[in-house]
Formats: sequence, C-alpha cells, structure tokens
Amino acid sequence: MKVLYIITCPREQFQKYYETNNEKADILSKDKDGLENIKYENLYTYSKPRISSFDFSLIKKIRKQKYERIVFFYNNPLRKGYFGVELFTLLFKAKRRVGVYPDQKEQALSWPVFLLKGILDFFIYVADLFGCVFIALSFIPLVILINLCSRLIKKDAKGILFLGMGGKYSASYRVRCNNFANVLKRRGYNANSMSFYDLHDRFLKDDGSTLSRFYDFRRCMLIVNAYFRIMYIYKNINIYYFQKIDFPAIAAYLATLGSGRRFIIDYDDWDKTTFPEFFHRINMFPFLRFNWLTKHLIKKSLFIIAASKYLKDHFQLLSTKKVFYIPTGVDTKDFLNEKKVKEDDLVTISWMGTIYKINAEWLYYFLNILNDVQNQNNGNNISFEITGEGTFEDYVKEYVVNNKIANVIFNDWMSYKEIPKYLSSIDIGVFPMEKDRDYERSKSPTKLFEYMASGIPCVASNIGELTHVIEDGKNGFLANNAQAFKEKLLKLIKNKDLREKMGKEAAKTVRDKYSLEKCGDKLEKAICSIITAKGVRF
Repeated sequence: MKVLYIITCPREQFQKYYETNNEKADILSKDKDGLENIKYENLYTYSKPRISSFDFSLIKKIRKQKYERIVFFYNNPLRKGYFGVELFTLLFKAKRRVGVYPDQKEQALSWPVFLLKGILDFFIYVADLFGCVFIALSFIPLVILINLCSRLIKKDAKGILFLGMGGKYSASYRVRCNNFANVLKRRGYNANSMSFYDLHDRFLKDDGSTLSRFYDFRRCMLIVNAYFRIMYIYKNINIYYFQKIDFPAIAAYLATLGSGRRFIIDYDDWDKTTFPEFFHRINMFPFLRFNWLTKHLIKKSLFIIAASKYLKDHFQLLSTKKVFYIPTGVDTKDFLNEKKVKEDDLVTISWMGTIYKINAEWLYYFLNILNDVQNQNNGNNISFEITGEGTFEDYVKEYVVNNKIANVIFNDWMSYKEIPKYLSSIDIGVFPMEKDRDYERSKSPTKLFEYMASGIPCVASNIGELTHVIEDGKNGFLANNAQAFKEKLLKLIKNKDLREKMGKEAAKTVRDKYSLEKCGDKLEKAICSIITAKGVRF
C-alpha cells in the first residue's frame, strides 16, 4: 500500500504513530528536522510557514504518486487551524484519507463532512467579523468622549498601572508587573498591577462549543470590559505599563486616547515581539493584520523596557524610542533558606519551567547529555528533577522511558512560594538551549536568577542573556556545545567544594546586580528621567 504522511504536528506525536504502525511511507514535512530515525521512500518539503492549498507545483508532484492512503496529524483535539490542511489532503485521489488526533485516534476525512464544516465555519467567521466591526464603530466614539471627560475631571491623576496578559503565577506577570509595582509602591508611588488572565480566564478558554468559536468577538468584549475596569477602578492612574503588546494592551491604549495618559512597553522575551496576532480570524488575511497597530503603539509609547540586551538591540533598530535594559531579576529576600544537609552523596540536578514545544527540545538535548554523564560517572549518585507542567510533558516522559534514562523525577507544577524551600535541596541548576535563535537570545530567565539567589551553581548554554549573567568558571559554567556541557556538569558533580564556591558567587552576583531592589532602582530612574522631560505626572 502506497502511503503519504503529512506532518503538521509535533515530531514526537508523529513518532508515536509511526512506531505503532511501523510502515514505510512517503513524507510531506516543513523540513527534515526530527526525521533522522524515520524510514521513508520520498520526502517532500514546503517552504511557506503553512501548507498551502494553492501550492500547485507541490500538488502536481504528489498527485503523480497515486497514494492509496493519506494521513495527516492534528496538533489539537478541536481541529483548530486545519482547514487548509484538510483541503490540501482532499485534493488528492486516495481510497482513505485520515486525520490523527493527539491521542492517536483516527478520523476519516471526506468531502461532505469537510464542506458542512466549512459552511458552518464560514458563517461563524462572518458573524465574528461583523461583531468586531460593530463593537469598534459603536465603542470607539464613546471611549473618546469618556476620556475627554475624565481629562477635565481628573487633572490631578498620577501613578502607574502594570498590565500583564499572564496570570499571577506566570513569571512574566509576577516579576515584571506585580513585583515591579510592589517595589515602586514601597517607595511611595501610586503603583498597581492587573492580571488580564486572572480576570478573564474563564472567557479565554476554548471548549469547542459554537459560542466559544467566536474568538475575535469574545476578545473585543474582553477589551471593552478591561477598558471600563481600568477607567473606573484605576481612574487615578496616569501611566500604563504594558507587559508585551498583546490584545489586552489595546484596552489600556484606548484609555489614553484624548485623556492625556501615557504608556510604557516592556518585553521580557521574543514572544509576540514580531507583530503579534491580536485577533485570530482577522490575521488569516495578511492585508488585515495589525502590523500597523503594533508599530503605532511603539511610536506612541513613552519608552521601551527590554529584559535582555539582545531585545534592547532589537528595539533600538526597530524604533527611535529610548530603550532601557532592565533584567528580570528576583526578590532575593525570598531565597534565604539554608541549604539542606544531605546524609548521602546524591547530587540533585534541577530544571524548572513550563514544558511546551521549545522547552521540550531543550530537555531532549539535556537528557542526552545526562545519559552520557550517568554512563561515565556512576549514575546511581545523580538525580535529575524536572519541575513544571505543560502540553509536551507526556512527550518528555516518553523520551525518558524510550531512551532508558535513569533517575529522572517529574515534579508537579510548584507555586512561587514553594520554590525557595524546594531549591534548598538542589545541588546544580541547568539551563540548556540547543539552538541559537532569536527566541533563545532574548530570554531573561527567571529560574536562572532563582537558582543563583539560592546559592546554586548553574551550567547553561553559551547563548544570549545567559552570557551576560554567568561568568564562566566563577559563578557558574557556560557551555558552547553538548560535549562542553557534559564536561562542565561532571566538574560540578565530582567537586562539592567547587559547587559551594560557585554557589556563593552566584548568590553575590544576584544580590549585587539582579535583585528586585536593584531592578527597581533602574525602573524608577528610567521612568523619572523620561516623564520629567515629557511633563507627565508620576
């Protein structure tokens, strides 16, 4: 039987299906990455970000093969974003066309089912779009009127509101919104923080129902809600601080129109840096994308704050606005726990974080290094703990089992308050990054500062912001490749005195440069230096 696999899912999901069926087939994929252990007849690749139903040269090439069975892979159980892939699959004659869900269940694909689903999606799309247009046309004039009135009434407004998309437990909101607000509040400023996710999480979830599929209309309604909340609860605020330009930032931007209020933009990683998709459906069409709005927000901001030097350089090229470098840092007073005295020689290595696609790639990379280290240095005295959760957690667990990597422990997600106590039993922290890309270079990782504040030496990849925080051989180790990572990890495993010495230097580095108070000094100085020149009350 001649079979074609169309890979539109994580490689780990495809690998699981491939191992179960164990059949040789042709493959259509974005690239060759992750296919080293797969046996295939022919490999077809496409250059665009997504499979296009209008890539006629590719369609012509595949049509010649006359496949009996075509299999493609959904990366979500709701089949969201797969209209183009389904249409592409139906363009080929085949006895059987199958979509495979993440849980490995198969769903036959046929023209009648596809067309019925397409008609329903079309009507939902049109209703969604018209709902957004109606809200925009009716709401914006009201916004300007309210803002003008508030400008006349609240002439003495001053202070700052930190707005974050993430929840109160997410690192970006917790550190760069809530903690920054608290440090300014302790210094006598009117500072508050607001988590958009904590307010509206029940409305952001997609349960697959028809009502929940009005994505953009729901977002518009949440923006309206957030605007009134900002204008009513935080009516005495004069400056808004956006943690990333996401769609909630539009609510605060609307609050600045005609009101005399101003805003600051903050970025702590590459996520959404390159023109975010404010609205899902509208962004399906390039000519309707909100690139202009992102550029406009950057242009109208008071200034930009970047958490890494790579991001600072990026925004300096992108904009003429002043860009300040303020790393993520850590509240050092929370990490004063004494190290637990161990009764054995077990060395515990730790990785903490959310296990999504890129982080999973980093873990695969490190698990291979760990396997070599265990084989070279009696693995019984090494334990590796992965603390966190995420959509790729099961794939990482399978990788550990399939590659027979010993002494790997998975801990549940841990609240911020539990982390200091947990870290008191850790000997080495790791921050592995296999590839050197924009995303990796931009990271200002919270967990690195938390390890260091706890007196834990780290071995990290020699990439991006990590190179500015870690002094190789003094307060931690930097590794250029897997071999160097393994060698430096072994040094720390074998030498307890070296771990203690580096741990003390790491804690000193954080206290001197990356504590919340030090970051607060930079933030206060940045705000005061700009608003004095602009005449904004703070």
